[in-house]
This record gives sequence, structure tokens and C-alpha cells, in this order.
Amino acid sequence: MLIKRRHINETLYKQLPQEWPDVIRRVIARREIGSLEELDHSLAQLPSPDLLKDIKPAAERITQAIVEQQKILIIGDYDTDGATSTALAMRGLKMLGAQNLRYRIPNRFDCGYGFSPELLDQCLEPKPDLIVTVDNGICSVEGTRKANELGIDVVITDHHLPDMCEPDAVAVVNPNQNGCEFPCKHLAGVGVIFYVLLAVRANMREQGLFADKPEPNLADLLDLVALGTVADVMPLTQVNRILVSQGVARIRAGQCSEGIKPLAQLSNRELDEFSTQDLGFAIAPRLNSAGRLHDMSVGVDCLMAEDFASALKHANQLDEYNQERREIEFSMKEEALGLVDCICAKHGQTPDVIAIYGTQWHQGIVGILAGRLKEQLNRPSIVFAEVEDEILRGSARSINGVNIRDIFSELAEEYPDLLLSHGGHAMAAGVSLYKSNFKQFKALLSERVGDLFQKGLPEAEWETDGEIQGHEFEIELARSLKDWMPWGQTFPMPIFDGVFLIEEVRNIKGTHVSIKGLTDTDHMPVDLIAFNTCYEQWMQVGSKVRVVYELNENKFRGQRKLQLLVRHIQPEEERH
Repeated sequence: MLIKRRHINETLYKQLPQEWPDVIRRVIARREIGSLEELDHSLAQLPSPDLLKDIKPAAERITQAIVEQQKILIIGDYDTDGATSTALAMRGLKMLGAQNLRYRIPNRFDCGYGFSPELLDQCLEPKPDLIVTVDNGICSVEGTRKANELGIDVVITDHHLPDMCEPDAVAVVNPNQNGCEFPCKHLAGVGVIFYVLLAVRANMREQGLFADKPEPNLADLLDLVALGTVADVMPLTQVNRILVSQGVARIRAGQCSEGIKPLAQLSNRELDEFSTQDLGFAIAPRLNSAGRLHDMSVGVDCLMAEDFASALKHANQLDEYNQERREIEFSMKEEALGLVDCICAKHGQTPDVIAIYGTQWHQGIVGILAGRLKEQLNRPSIVFAEVEDEILRGSARSINGVNIRDIFSELAEEYPDLLLSHGGHAMAAGVSLYKSNFKQFKALLSERVGDLFQKGLPEAEWETDGEIQGHEFEIELARSLKDWMPWGQTFPMPIFDGVFLIEEVRNIKGTHVSIKGLTDTDHMPVDLIAFNTCYEQWMQVGSKVRVVYELNENKFRGQRKLQLLVRHIQPEEERH
């Protein structure tokens, strides 16, 4: 395993406030920050909604629907970004005065993804006057065409990459569409609909519609924007950092949706200490479990609940779904690793691409499993479930240097009969095909990835923020690092590396390792914990280990102490 340290921008480091802890200055100077201004996370730094293509016709049509009390249907998606987008649209439009509102989330097992003609057929009683898509729709050409034929206007709000043909809607708001000048191309679906609501409010203000009533404070919805953005693993550019930091601040102040409160409680998170990591690893999995296994409407209703009691009812259901999801995932992972071992044994090495399917696998879990395999094997991984007779539906997770969505698009164009559908992002995408095409698909995919890395796939590596000196190991630093920035995709939570001398080692329940050690340079005592790590013979008292770790505040029986959370551990003599 290659361990390398991120480059430090010495110029930026010197410009950062001297009163900041030096470790934090070093960490910030190792992020992709061009200037101090980029660290300003006030709402005033957000770019104008007017920069989004089609934002004005979208705002005008939605305003008309509000003024005339037309029937508005929100069509969302079955992941956390889709759920937060839907809840935000419903709550925000209600704040702006809309009354005839309802939403629909497609069931991934019946209708699949997005705004399709089949989904529209299920939404015609009562017939809507306006459909607003959130976190989907950019590829919904047929669904939009059918809506037009029925006299239903459509406003598309989405962030996924467009295909060659875009839907013929009243307006298409998507920062990734051609001709859009919005500077942040990484808004989540929930960020896009938040911007649309800002434009609707501005349009209503221009028309004097708030002359006899106060304007709603749409910033009250930023907790949902933060949740959807982190859950969808959007790059934390300055715009997204602003949205996330503002949303987390509202959660910490208790000024968040009632639905987030019981979800935090069930995951043993304190609101006043909430972080971006809690959104991604505690709240989002519980919401996602509904869309993966059952019906995401439970998640939307939780986020729309107006009191704690009703929110708790939905949150308990989500928690049960999450437990069910864990059990199914464990079983599928065991079977998948067995398949991968057979494939590796057959080829004598790990193939360039992992592509597998199980006839009894749950289609709602294949994306999680693909992510697990990608992390473990450092290979693009596609996992399929058989959803109908002879039809496979899969989810892909990729590695740096392999734009999996673009590869799917190329294959679909060159081999028109190969794929039934595809879409998504560079690092995470979906695809479906006939089982009879699986062998050809796997061969073509391996060929494309092999062409990208003719000298071999890149070695798995850890990028760290360097070493921490012994005197810097303080619990206050762990707290400061957690709270200093909204850490996430492309703006990662600080991790460090260093060499430690083992003084005591314990194997816990066969799956965790606890180590008491000394720093190699100044012999300061530290506690380390490695979860889901097996004890190895080289983890012996008196030996040295090189560790990649996070600073963690361990809370146990009312006591708090500093603990190093091990992300990777290897003998010190290994190359790094």
C-alpha cells in the first residue's frame, strides 16, 4: 500500500491566521484552496441563481402555479438526495404559498429510475397542471413528451449528466447542461431545487406578491440541502461547503427539520455536536435503506413531519429497514467475495474490472456491494441483480481515472443492442442489460479499462496530511478538526500517518485490534483502535508499525479521551 503526503501550499499556509492551531493551518494548506476568500462560508458568497440556465422560465412557471393554485406534482428519486430534494420542494413551495401539492417517488422495483411514461400513468388521478422533477429528469425525454401530449407542463430540475437529447420541457435547470454558466457543476439535486426556490421567491418579490405578507426564510431548509449534498457524495467545492456548513450549523442549533432529530437520536448522535460525517454515515444510510428495500416515501414523510412524535414513527421504521439492509448486505458480500476469489484464482490475478451478478441478490443493495468491492480491491466494480427473467440491473462504482458513466455511454453508442439503459456519474453509475449480453459486456468493459491503464491499474494509496508531533496529540485538536470545516468528497476529513512502537496489543472479538503505543519521534503515549481488522503476527509488542489514522474523541461511560482511529496499518519496514 502506497502512503503519500498531500502537497502543502506554502504561500497559503503563511497567509492563514497565526492564531489558528498549526495542525489545522497545515491541513487547510493541503486542500485545493486558491485563496483565503474560498474559506468564507457565509451565504453572501453563494453565486446568483440567475447564472443557472432556464432558471427564469422555471421560476415564472412555478410562480404562476402558486398564484393560480394549480395542482403541482413533485417527482423525486429513491435515494437520500432524491428524498431531501422532494421534501425540500414540498416544504419550500408550501412556504411560498402553494396548496395543491403532492409528490411521487418511483419504486425502483416497478418503474425504475426517473420520470418515465409508466410512472406518469400512475400519477394522473388527479391530473396535475405542473410536474416538477427533482434529482432526475434530464434524460426523461419520453416521460416529458407524454406529459406534453396530455397538456401537463414540466419543469426539470436535475444535476445528472445529460444525454444527447434533452427533454422538451418548459424549463430545464441543470448546472451540467450545455450553455449553463453556473460556476459550480457539482450541486446535488437538492442544491438545484433550493436554487430554483430562491428564484421563485425573487420572482414573486418582483411581482409584489409579498406586499401583505412576510417573505419565507428559505435558509430554514438548508439542513436538507446539507444532508442531500453529503449523502450524494458531491465534491465539496466552495458553493457546496457553504451550503453544508450552513445546514450543519442549523442542525447544531436545533433549527432543523423534525425528521432529522429522531434519526440523530436513533444513531446516538448529539445535535449540538453534529458533523458532516454524521450526515453521511448515520442519517443517510437510514434514509437510503427505505429506497433500497421498500418505499422511499417513508423517508420523505419523515423529513416532512411537522412534529417529533410523527417523525419518530417514521424514523423507527427507517431504522428497522437499515437493520434489514445490513443483514442482506452481509450475506451478499460473503457470496460476492467467494465469486471474486474464484475469478482471481482462474486468472491468476485480480482482473482489471470486477463484474459479477447473483440471481438471488437484492437489486437495492448492489450499489453498496459494488462500493465495498471497489474499496477492497481498488478496481472498478459492477454488481448486478437479476430483476426479471433474463434481465440484469447493476450498479457500478469506479476508481480515479475511470469515468464509468462515459464508458457505458460509449458502449451503448457503439453496440446499440448491448445495453437496455444506463446513466449516472463518473464514479457511480447504473446499467441494465440482458443476461445473454453479460459476457460480451464484461469483456468490452475490461478492454476499455485496460486501454486506460496499459501499464497496469494504479496502486492503491492513502493520501495523508503528514505527521503529528507527540505534543500535538490533544483531545481539543480532535474536536477542532471535526468542527473546523465541512469535510467530505474532494475536501477530505484530515488523516495523518506516522510510526508507532507497540507497547500493548489486544484482539477484540476477533474483528478489532486495540493498541497502546508510543510515537516514534518523541515517545508520547497514544491509544489506537483498528475496527474490522484482523490481528497479524507482525503486530507484536516491541515492533514498529506505520499507521494511517484520524484523530478521534472516544466517549465511553461518561469519559472522553483522545484515540487514534486506524484507517490502515502495516509493518513499518514496508515501502511508503
